[in-house]
Amino acid sequence: MKDHFILRLLFEPVTPLTALNLQRKVEEVLLNFEPRIKLVQILARPNIDANAYNLTISFYVVGTTQPVTVETFLERLR
Repeated sequence: MKDHFILRLLFEPVTPLTALNLQRKVEEVLLNFEPRIKLVQILARPNIDANAYNLTISFYVVGTTQPVTVETFLERLR
């Protein structure tokens, strides 16, 4: 059975501790399943008013010298 830990975290209370757990899990998934990148940083900032997280992922594509930053918004859907 697939691990849906990230999905389950979105249904937890939005707190700095949950944001840290989300950061760690996203990092684990990227390191395990995306060999084409060299991870620099992941930031998950809780957005309590929206009951969601602002997620920023910074990385290098292997073989390039320019860093890439992706920003996204994670929220639970009912």
